[in-house]
Amino acid sequence: MKCSWRIAVRNGNGATTEITPESAPLFDVAIEECGGGRRLVCRNVPPELSIVRIVFPAIELEMTDDTAVLLSESQGLLVTGLVSTPEFTFRPDNPDYIYETRFRSMKFAAVMNPHLYIGINDSECFSKSADIYRSADRKTLHFDIVSYSSEMPFSVELKPFSGNWFDAAMLYKHNCRPLKKLRASTPLRDIAMWLWNRDRADNVIPPAERLQADSGVPVALDWYWYHKNPYDTGYPDYYPPREGVEKFTAALARLKRSGIFTQVYTNGFLWDTLNDDWSQGGSEGVIKDENGEMVATSFNVFMKHPMAYMCGCAEKFRAKLLEQISLLAACGLEGIYVDMIGCATMQFCYNPDHPHAPGGGSYMAGGYRRLLRDLHAKLPSLLISTEDCNETYMDLVDSVISVMSPSGERYGVLPPFEFVPAFSAVHHGDCAMYGSSAHIDGVPPFDSLWPQEGKWKHEMDWNKIAPDQFFVELGRSLIWGQQPMVANLRQEHLDDPKLADRYKFICDTAKLYHANREWLFDGAMLRPPLLECGKHDVTFIIRFIFTEEGSYRTVSRHMPVILHSLWESPNGEKALFMLNYTSLPQKYKCGGISGEIPPRSYVKKLI
Repeated sequence: MKCSWRIAVRNGNGATTEITPESAPLFDVAIEECGGGRRLVCRNVPPELSIVRIVFPAIELEMTDDTAVLLSESQGLLVTGLVSTPEFTFRPDNPDYIYETRFRSMKFAAVMNPHLYIGINDSECFSKSADIYRSADRKTLHFDIVSYSSEMPFSVELKPFSGNWFDAAMLYKHNCRPLKKLRASTPLRDIAMWLWNRDRADNVIPPAERLQADSGVPVALDWYWYHKNPYDTGYPDYYPPREGVEKFTAALARLKRSGIFTQVYTNGFLWDTLNDDWSQGGSEGVIKDENGEMVATSFNVFMKHPMAYMCGCAEKFRAKLLEQISLLAACGLEGIYVDMIGCATMQFCYNPDHPHAPGGGSYMAGGYRRLLRDLHAKLPSLLISTEDCNETYMDLVDSVISVMSPSGERYGVLPPFEFVPAFSAVHHGDCAMYGSSAHIDGVPPFDSLWPQEGKWKHEMDWNKIAPDQFFVELGRSLIWGQQPMVANLRQEHLDDPKLADRYKFICDTAKLYHANREWLFDGAMLRPPLLECGKHDVTFIIRFIFTEEGSYRTVSRHMPVILHSLWESPNGEKALFMLNYTSLPQKYKCGGISGEIPPRSYVKKLI
């Protein structure tokens, strides 16, 4: 292993220069011993120069055919085939650039073969990233830790280890700081199945009530598209609801009488630049890039509203969002989902009108932590959820939705990239985790307020094209210790004989999860044991709500026919959970346990 450094500096004219140990010195740079480690020290920096980017350590490792990387993205992103993959597509102009990670979920990464643990010690959640790329001859792996400021106010721990991604996660679990839990107990523990349903009350409520009656266990509703504007437009304006306050309030009361926990959608990060109120705080709080351009994305391909990213110092945005959530909560809400905070706020802002230093810093996390604290202070009984696995806000939220990981292929996470449950291995039990994007008929929802010409005119038999995808996506969430979730379950699905086996699987999954919360909600994930079984190719359809008609793709992943995990309950009992997601019986052997699992079914074994 080799470690070096690089520093980017900018002069008064805005020109940027990168200096390295080999380049002509512009000031004094040295690596010095400090507290048992090493630090990068800069002295005699000319006043006309400002440091804008520090790469330290810049790690170089000799690659083997089996070199792999684990990154803290969502549950955990495992990248294999670093030598054999012809080209990577993260940066189209550079096929050897593998990935940029911003440590969105946890503050560590790991390289296997050779084995190196990379831990970030940063209690203040400074903006940082790592560039991972290979040399053109595919002999060297580069792993650059990057700070986007004039200092590096966090330390990096490098140490060898042995094993796989799980062993790296256990090393981090042993080292990471304990997090204070927001609530000692939570009503979310009783939830057996989430429904990710959308649009009008009569579209989302009856399927939830029916599923709860058929399964006999508690169901929760994550309600989208109740708001007045078409989805992914109009933020942060949600009130009044699209069917009116009276009907929305009555719907929430009905759900509460039925014992169905309900939360509704808001977005904690975006302001629609086409809103009439954009000039009343949006343009003031927006993130700007190094060129002074506003950072915005038109997520909605049908309506193309530029949605601007809000900086952590955007006080008017925070006030506006708190006002909107308070109005919704007054209608009888039990929970609120605040999208994007958990996964999207590790940004770099260069807006010269903001009070923070340009580039890196802790202002993003600090500002959004204030938002969550203010929300708790104003509405202390309201349960809060945000997007994706994360440590930055985990002590301030009651739950996180993890959709991308169990359903990664649907969103284009393809070989050699694969999600693994590293976050569950480290943080299971620290907050409720739920989610998947499993669609019983393979058809994503379409907002009734979008232009109807964007809706697909011809749907195919998606379950025939990808017969195992639904079972894999829903089953992964349970096997990984997340509360399971089904997307867009409508009333017509429940009595469709073509979907009967899938509806039965939903009920079976809910029952199994609820009966085993001692392990799957309260317990700790143990090292997955070696399980011998067959393998086969699973076809996945790449399609979500903004996929335009005719542009879907399919991908194949070679997988074991049985998914499994091992858990230990608080009283020390160990249980092996297995799922045969295929349409045929499958045999297995795991230690001294062997048997055959029927099609589309789970098995639990105490060991």
